[in-house]
Amino acid sequence: MTEQSDELEKQKQEEDEQNHQSRLLAHCELGQYDEIAGLLRKRRGLFLNCVDSDGNTPLHVVRDLKCAELLLEFGAGQSTLNRQNRDGETPLLLNLRHGNVQLAGFYLDNGADVRPPNKHFQHCLHVAAHSGLSSLLDRLLDMRQLDPNQPDRRGNSTLHYAVAFADKDVAAEMLGRLLKETQVSTDTEDSLGRTAFTLAAQSDNLAACRLLRDRGCDLCTPTSTGPTLCTSPRPQPARRWSATWLPISPSPLIAATNWAVRHCSTLCTTLG
Repeated sequence: MTEQSDELEKQKQEEDEQNHQSRLLAHCELGQYDEIAGLLRKRRGLFLNCVDSDGNTPLHVVRDLKCAELLLEFGAGQSTLNRQNRDGETPLLLNLRHGNVQLAGFYLDNGADVRPPNKHFQHCLHVAAHSGLSSLLDRLLDMRQLDPNQPDRRGNSTLHYAVAFADKDVAAEMLGRLLKETQVSTDTEDSLGRTAFTLAAQSDNLAACRLLRDRGCDLCTPTSTGPTLCTSPRPQPARRWSATWLPISPSPLIAATNWAVRHCSTLCTTLG
């Protein structure tokens, strides 16, 4: 009887602990400061490393700066701050993806490690450029801990992400900052053979094209998958888009490569 009672008591404690962890994660996601504080005071932060089914800790799911400050105050240390979820994303990387400048900056202020990539080999520079966070991109570059030329799983460098951002002014701003880095390569190709200039041409971003041209990017050497951008090939029949044409990577690099080829002569004239 004693062993059975002990087993039941242990099971009850485990269920109670799981319940508290689930409540903490839910309160963090909803930004319920008082409820978070109450749980943490009751348990003194013993389950700040708890995770949901996707491997997210409270620091991953929290969206409110005040609540994040509370979590760190109650003992969420470096191990929690730099813990990766099932997608390989740390709280910093996840907030860069969500465009949460305040929280991403807060995690950087508290020593978050900028180096761990996610499962797509995207690091903080990639994701900051993908989200159009020019101020945080500048800060990350100043830290000198990441290589802007390092490719993700699809071969996209930070330049690829910057020029592909939807807002052309923001894209040009990020590109201008990246090109100040002497080690940045302008001629890196992604897995589809596209350079940053190719992507800038596809999005009709003349400001970005001029920045790349002035930096000396190669406009005449054929890419690994198609003709040079400085030639004017015979127009090809229009083709219907298919989902299989799109890259698997969650990056925004979805413009048609053929657009740049068909319009390159006009583009090069405009650039002049």
